[in-house]
Formats: sequence, C-alpha cells, structure tokens
Amino acid sequence: MRFLRRASIKAKFFNILLLNLAVIGAAVLLLWQWRIEPALRAGVNERQKQLLMRASVQIVEFFELRARRLVTTAEVGRIWEATDEAQRQAFNRLMRLDPQIREVWFVDTAGKITAHASRDQVGTQVKPGGFASELTFQEPMQGRVYYGPVVYEFTAEPFVTVSVPVRIIASEVAGVMIARVSLKTLWEAIGSISAETSGIVSVLDDKGKLIAHPDYSKVLLAANTVGQEKPTAPIAANTATIRSRLEIAKFNWTVQVEEPEAEALGALRAVQWAFFAILGVSVFIAFAFSAFLSGRITRAAGELMAGAQSIAAGNLLSSP
Repeated sequence: MRFLRRASIKAKFFNILLLNLAVIGAAVLLLWQWRIEPALRAGVNERQKQLLMRASVQIVEFFELRARRLVTTAEVGRIWEATDEAQRQAFNRLMRLDPQIREVWFVDTAGKITAHASRDQVGTQVKPGGFASELTFQEPMQGRVYYGPVVYEFTAEPFVTVSVPVRIIASEVAGVMIARVSLKTLWEAIGSISAETSGIVSVLDDKGKLIAHPDYSKVLLAANTVGQEKPTAPIAANTATIRSRLEIAKFNWTVQVEEPEAEALGALRAVQWAFFAILGVSVFIAFAFSAFLSGRITRAAGELMAGAQSIAAGNLLSSP
C-alpha cells in the first residue's frame, strides 16, 4: 500500500492502471447483471413456453380428434335411424379405430339412450334415467361440444366424458353422441414432454387441482383430497423454481412447467463461471504485461533523470 501512495512515476502509472482495470471490471459486471443474465433467463422462459405450447396442442388435438370421430360415426351411419345391429356394428368399428374410447352412447332428442356399447362391462356406467337432466346432453342439444371433468375409475384410470351434437342438417340436431374417453395415453404423452426438461410438466383443472403429473401417485393424492383450495405443487415447496403457465380456455385447464432454479439455470451458472474465469485471466495477463511495460518505461525514465541530475551537477563525463 505504501508503494501505491508514493509519488514516483511507477506508482502513479500503477494507480492509473488499477483504476482502469477497476472501471473495466465494474462495467463488465454491470453488463452481465443487466443484459447477459436476463437474456439467458429469457431463454429459459422461452424454452418453457415452447414446451407448454406443445403440451396444450396435444391436449386440444386429442379431444378434437375424438369429437370428430364421434360425429363421423353418427352422421355417416345415420345412427339415429339405423337398426340395432347397424348401431352395434358402428360402435364396434369406432372402438376398434380408437382404443381410448371405452364406452359410447347415442341419445335421442328426449334424452333417452337408444344405443350403447362398452369395451368392457367392468366399470360400465348404467344410465337408467338417460341423460336428459345432465350437461352432457343439454350442451350438445344447443349445438356445442361438451367436455366433462376428469373422473377416475376404481382402477385409478382417468376419464373424461365427451359429447357432441349429431345433426340431420346444419340447423337440426337429431341427438347426441356421448363417449367415455381414457386419458391414459394423453397423460403419457405429456409425461414424455416432461422428460425433456429438468423439471415437470403438469396439468391443473379449473379448481387448481392436479390432474396430470409424471408421478401419477401425486394425481391420485390430489383426486382423493376433499376441499382442496390451493393448487397442488408439482415440486417441493421449499425448492426455488422457475415456473411458466398456459391456460387452455376450452377446458379451463392450466398447463404448467416448473423447474428447480438450480437445474434450469445450471447452464447459466456454468457460463457465468467461465465468463468470470476468462475475465480474471485476462485482467491478470493485462496487469502483468502492464507491470512489465511500466517497469521498462520507469526504469528508462529513471536512468534519464539520473543522467540529467548528474549533468546539472557539473559531471559532464557521467553516462546514464
């Protein structure tokens, strides 16, 4: 420290050098904090949004495909006026085409079941009174496709009821096709997307209850929780996370991706340490080179000053 407080040329040169290095270091730190790190975090958020879009598109396409197949089966086969045998064959073809449709009904305009088929008799939902008083029937009779809430069979397999209007002509509804659709393959597809990230892709219903998660035991726990008000956290509450969400308005569901911050920003931290290591090495090299250069300059200046002082003292024969 005494050296830095000296008034020599070398000390002054070093002070200027240290000041410049300090300014450069501060500028680099500010650049990292204000521009580079936010940009890298934005990259994490963008990647999460892409995962959310893929998951939401898969969900929407899954249900729209089943709705189209129900409409096609009913309208092409004119199911409302077909014989019992023709209805049975049409339903069997539908269930062979789509293994996720486990049970299907055709309901006439009065809400009475006129045709029914089930993939297995175990768990079959019997409707002795028909569907007349249910939204499953009322919504399609108004011309709208209906998607019911997620329910679970005794086997813990998730299902959603899908019902569509069956039209004789564009303005006349002949009845309603209703299907009980398994979500098992859909949740497996969502789980495969989750495997592409360090965190978890999950789905919440309109009440914030967990309905899809790679760890299915968490879904069952949420399904068996009565009066749950807060969303079920996919990751432990004491873990700092980065979370993005996307709502699917058609179902009032929310798809979310949540990653532990330490893992999501692992690449960021690696880049950060590499950046500062390179900066430190660069500063050290610059300091060492500057110290060497300043030594050469101040040594030459010192010899010149000593020679000038010797000449001023009258020693004209002295050499620097």
